[in-house]
Amino acid sequence: MGDDKAGDGSLQDTVEVSPKDVPDASRQVIDVHPGMLIDRQYRVQRSLGAGGMGQVVLARDEVLERDVAIKFLNPRAPIGEAAVTRFLNEARAMARVRHENVVSVYSLGMINTVPYMVMEFVEGCDLAAWLEGRISPSIDEAMGILRQVCRGVQAIHDAGAVHLDIKPRNIFLGSGFRVTVGDLGLARFVSGPDGLAQEGVAGTPTHMAPEVITGVMTPELAQRADIYSLGVLAFQLMTGEVPFQGRTAAGVMAQHVTSPPPSPSSVAAALPLAFDAPILTALAKNPSDRPFSAMTWFTQLLVARKSVAFTLDAPRILIADDDAAFRRFACEVVRETIDGVSLTCADDGSQALAELDARPYDVAVLDLQMPGLNGLEVVAALSERPDNLRPHIVVVTAVGSASDWNILARLGVDSFLVKPVTPGQYTRTLQRLLSLRGWANPTDSLR
Repeated sequence: MGDDKAGDGSLQDTVEVSPKDVPDASRQVIDVHPGMLIDRQYRVQRSLGAGGMGQVVLARDEVLERDVAIKFLNPRAPIGEAAVTRFLNEARAMARVRHENVVSVYSLGMINTVPYMVMEFVEGCDLAAWLEGRISPSIDEAMGILRQVCRGVQAIHDAGAVHLDIKPRNIFLGSGFRVTVGDLGLARFVSGPDGLAQEGVAGTPTHMAPEVITGVMTPELAQRADIYSLGVLAFQLMTGEVPFQGRTAAGVMAQHVTSPPPSPSSVAAALPLAFDAPILTALAKNPSDRPFSAMTWFTQLLVARKSVAFTLDAPRILIADDDAAFRRFACEVVRETIDGVSLTCADDGSQALAELDARPYDVAVLDLQMPGLNGLEVVAALSERPDNLRPHIVVVTAVGSASDWNILARLGVDSFLVKPVTPGQYTRTLQRLLSLRGWANPTDSLR
């Protein structure tokens, strides 16, 4: 870490060190304002943000009756062909990806000579705003964010693109703690004759991979530039700081290329040493030394998290049941038999799945019949995750058939309980599953 520390400030803004994009004087400019109707479909509500590269507004789709975000490229200034090309590439890259952790693009259009894209509106805030003024998130909060970011980045990679600007301002937190990756303004396709072609350097100084700075990316390792940025993000979430800081963009970028990063635990003394290795592996100078995929790297973080489970907190259990009386009974049993348990209760399947997406749980107890999503649907969604990324699952129900049990067993349900359930049945089931989860001596906390 450099000696000339400064606040993150503008160093976490995207910068471009490249030949200027010559404005086209023939291009028209437009005034995007509330009440404006775009293409007889989108009614502008208010601005969501503006910068040197463009403007984003909230609009109402009056045909489909939904809110959308519309991004314009420099609506109030002439723009050059290179800027238009980058904007179109961003739209194409985002349109290729269909994933819950990536902001969706619905359509692309043009007003006069100004291009715009219509995107999913994620109500909430970006990660940078969420982090402002708060103590660093807990390890489990950081893990919940990183898991969803990694899923989104993996989807972008699977679509054949590389993001190249992973940072808090391009990560959005919505309702139910849903995390999405957006702003693919620097994204490029790995394959194709012009996939990695670029003039100069573009990116965010605090989060740029060394090979992006030096311009020596190769197609087979291009996506590992995003792994490096994920490593910076993990470092930032776990310690409250970025690994390299300085007064100038050039100074910070030079450190990315030549200076070894500090170990995260040396920056945040309370951070367990187990997290040093996976984060520093992602920050390797040579891309071939980094994990080959976003989810592979997250699995390394998860192993680190599990290795310190006993010193960080108590078991995390989720109980989802729309029967208020049974929910009270189940929660009371858990609180009385598990010391210091971190317990979350939900009354419908949609809320339960949102919670399971937001942070890791050791055990999820699900009613089979619930509003929103039923227990089978929640289990099916969880079954798509690797074994080490999903909780042990208990299904509790008053109704059900042998075919239901067979389906649920194939989807990975660990245990079934039929109502009415005694406190002893509940306790023994949770005790067995927590021991499988790796909690040492569960009988010490399960009385």
